[in-house]
Amino acid sequence: MNFWRLGLLLIATVIPLTTPSAKAQVVPLYEVIYRPPRVGYLTLPGDHFDIIYQWGLRAQAEETLGALEASLVGTDSLIGIRAGMHMPVILNGYSDRGGGYVTTLPFKQEITVSSIKGRELSRRHPDWLSVVAPHEAVHAAQAEYSNGFGIVGIVRVFSPDVARGLNLFGPPGITEGLAVYRESKLVPGAGRLNEAFFTMQYRASFENGNGWSLPQMLERPRFTSPFNRYYTGGAHLILYMKEAYSSDVVKRFLTWQYRMPFLGHGIGLLYATRLWPNALENSVRTWYKNKEIDRLGKIGTVTQARALSSAKGLVHRRPRWLNEQTVVAFSLGYNVRRGFYRYDLQSSHRSTIQNTTVSDDAYFSLSQDSSRILFSRYTEDPFIDGQEGVDVYSAGIKDGKVVRNSQNSHVLNPVELPDGRILALRNKGQFNSIVEIDDRGLVDIRVDFPRSDFVSLLPRPGTDTLAVILKAGAHQALFIMDSRTLSADSLRPWIGFRGSTIYDAAWSSDGEFLTFTSDLGGVLNVYAVRASDNAIWRVTNAAYAAMEGAFSPSNRQLVFVEYHDEQFDLKVMPFIPGAGQPVDSSAARYTETLAWRRWLGEKPRSMVHIPVKPYSGFNNVALRMMYPTLYLENFSTNENDATLGTGVGLAMQFSDPLQEWMFYAEGLVQKSNFWGEIGGQWGGFILKPTVSASSRPTTVNAIVYEGDIETERRVIRHRKEVSIGVTLPITITDNVYRTSFNSALNLSLRNEVFLDDNLNSISDETSRLTLSHGWSYRWRIQQNRRDLAPNSGVVFRGFGDTDLIVSDLDSEHAITGLVDAYVPLLTRSNTSFQFNAGLLNQNSPSVFNLDFFKPRGREDIFLSAGSYARYSVTVRQPLLFVDDGFTLLPIFFQVFYVYGFADHVRSISGDELSYSSLGGGAGVRFKVFYFFNVDFRVEAAYLPDEQEWRTRSWINSVLY
Repeated sequence: MNFWRLGLLLIATVIPLTTPSAKAQVVPLYEVIYRPPRVGYLTLPGDHFDIIYQWGLRAQAEETLGALEASLVGTDSLIGIRAGMHMPVILNGYSDRGGGYVTTLPFKQEITVSSIKGRELSRRHPDWLSVVAPHEAVHAAQAEYSNGFGIVGIVRVFSPDVARGLNLFGPPGITEGLAVYRESKLVPGAGRLNEAFFTMQYRASFENGNGWSLPQMLERPRFTSPFNRYYTGGAHLILYMKEAYSSDVVKRFLTWQYRMPFLGHGIGLLYATRLWPNALENSVRTWYKNKEIDRLGKIGTVTQARALSSAKGLVHRRPRWLNEQTVVAFSLGYNVRRGFYRYDLQSSHRSTIQNTTVSDDAYFSLSQDSSRILFSRYTEDPFIDGQEGVDVYSAGIKDGKVVRNSQNSHVLNPVELPDGRILALRNKGQFNSIVEIDDRGLVDIRVDFPRSDFVSLLPRPGTDTLAVILKAGAHQALFIMDSRTLSADSLRPWIGFRGSTIYDAAWSSDGEFLTFTSDLGGVLNVYAVRASDNAIWRVTNAAYAAMEGAFSPSNRQLVFVEYHDEQFDLKVMPFIPGAGQPVDSSAARYTETLAWRRWLGEKPRSMVHIPVKPYSGFNNVALRMMYPTLYLENFSTNENDATLGTGVGLAMQFSDPLQEWMFYAEGLVQKSNFWGEIGGQWGGFILKPTVSASSRPTTVNAIVYEGDIETERRVIRHRKEVSIGVTLPITITDNVYRTSFNSALNLSLRNEVFLDDNLNSISDETSRLTLSHGWSYRWRIQQNRRDLAPNSGVVFRGFGDTDLIVSDLDSEHAITGLVDAYVPLLTRSNTSFQFNAGLLNQNSPSVFNLDFFKPRGREDIFLSAGSYARYSVTVRQPLLFVDDGFTLLPIFFQVFYVYGFADHVRSISGDELSYSSLGGGAGVRFKVFYFFNVDFRVEAAYLPDEQEWRTRSWINSVLY
């Protein structure tokens, strides 16, 4: 979840000609969100939360409000609830991809009623909303934390939203760890700290070492799996702190953060635990390592199987047999594009079937003749950020050709029945139903309960039996039903265990055996059941996890996925029926003792007594931030120079919870005059129009004529400006290869006059109406997790300024177009090859900064009016992936790399002007204070024309 975004107040710098001067401006910190048209919202008020829900989600809004209010007592004991805490919660129903987040700008929760599918979250909570809402409420409570006097308390007087951000200004592992710890206390045995799929990642970190360091537990990794490491590490750190220290250890840490938020989390942990971070890290490692040694000792001898495909960072999911010698699986890796791959058992050779994304938990199935892969994936709406639909597709095994089988139907996890019918699951809020997809892509609901959460459908070969993995309430188990009638009455329980979950299953080709994955005993393992007598035995005995087993066509081999540190290995072993640890058949019938059918039809308690009201974005706009501003001037020693002196002002920013509107304003007094700026943006229209107006002074160096005498001195430039702008981002293809188009237009009218030190005019007023435009078209861009830049695709981009109307001045224009081609060479070593070409045309050298166009090392050259072309090649090579750092100093190193380049720029206006450079450099990417990415590099450029080397350093340069 994205829990906050830090805004910085900046003073922009402009450079007219060669003389620097400062230009004051307000930086808007609140964004607007364009939501689907014709979607309205209502507000359900509560004691601590106002649920702003999409039309038609009244029942879900009531459930969310109930879950939030009920969870506050436990959250208060963990963190503390600030008196008067009140928070808006946005409930959306227009996306099929589940999720939730908290943001502080503005302060709110946003939750999608569609659930996260698969094993990313605990499957032992009653439903999605009962876990996601309390999870996000922990972030809200942390943001609202207050305890006596502190910097956060001072900031809260002026800007409550910024104060909340400062409370969260720490490593994401602390924030997420607190929420995961709290969710794991909501229901006994539920929550990710009780889920084997979640805990296996931290357990496996001790496999070949001492586990993760504190920075690795708490910081977000960029290049190293698991990429949710800070969730797992943070939760285990909080669990350790609660077990090893006093009950108020978390509150002590948050109190330090509240008082001194800028000193880093290392000092906070020292204050909370009274241990230096190094000692705390050793204590955590020792505690968990001893637990791990004990756990592995109880497991005993682990299963030995042949590794068909194994490497660090390589993930395999859902293997299925095509024949006795070939397996198909969904795979991805540090240098492997995600998609479906074919694996040969004899050679272990991997070949691509189709590169594509899939929906949650990497679910797919094979057609009855094994000629096609049936899968589902999310697709982004072209215009609406955050709206993703899910549909069913099929890919040919031989040619990889993809066919779409449904259109905007909210369906996923398809399967083909023996008679050729295709069944799938259709989202219905946080629950779903079984549907049939016809040849036209239309869906027909076949099995529907008010609160059913189906996971997967498994037709038994040669029969009319359909096995179903179904979550009823807090219990997920195997059921069976009649596939001919698909009658809800035919649904009956088959295999389910107390306190554990069944995650996936697969039939043998003859329908005699079924393999399934369960966390019975606290570790994910592969089990088998013989359908004729319901005998069950555990096939694998994994140290960390074995899952997603499948029988070969002859039933002689079993392929499955086994987890080790940073990798999901593809393993193969012989299958001998009955060989393994037997499971008590009576324990597998636990589902029969539950009121599962009543749970499926249960209706939540209604809150009809609480009145609701329509939500109006404009009516909910409120002051979110107010802060003083101060402007200092570089004083001149020249007595003839004009000066502005110190400026003092007040800035304000406004927004509404749905982020439909945003406004900002600043007023300041400088040189005994009042100046200011106002602006706003509306997100209710696809172009998200912006408007702003300002009247501001700046000092610039200018040539002043007094009679026949020409002098250069500093004068005051008074600029009045009104501008309007629009933006249009379009997602064209959202898959492994991504294609998108972005454009922006801005029309500004500027009036300028130069003033002397007494604010008297020394020039005529000039006016300029200017059109600025920018666009980019990104075609089939693909970048693997450890690539420093895309490894394939083309980016076309351009921007320019054109004066439409000018008074008493020459009109100016400049336009540039660039193309970047990324070539897939040496992708296995994550090498990136970028070829760049560009054109520039300008009638004035001062329209915009041209450093991006000049050869590296030749930033000093002057490109006068005319037309120019540039060509360049850049090669980037990562050397060392670190994803580790320090605790006392909030620095987290990500990667060290080297690069080489060759640049050439020449005039195409008729003269022979040209410049070249070639060279290379070394760089390091790291984060400081958890959220600020830094790319520092040092480079040397050889200039053939000058026959000399030039060196310089860059920090976060976006020029190349």
